[in-house]
Amino acid sequence: MGGSLALQGLTLAVPGLRGLLGLAPIGLIDGVVVGASALLPLVVNETTKTIEISETGKTLIHLAPQPQGG
Repeated sequence: MGGSLALQGLTLAVPGLRGLLGLAPIGLIDGVVVGASALLPLVVNETTKTIEISETGKTLIHLAPQPQGG
């Protein structure tokens, strides 16, 4: 997977490869949109998790907020 990502990065960085594949360089706004689109789901997923330490000392990760009360 890392190699694939590196090759994709090269196609954007090397002008000869860009011309061969018919790609245009990414502008600043486009880069911000791509970055935000990649990070937003990660942030949403991580903020919905709650971590709880049980009486046995085990760490429990809940994927959704637990209702209060008993």
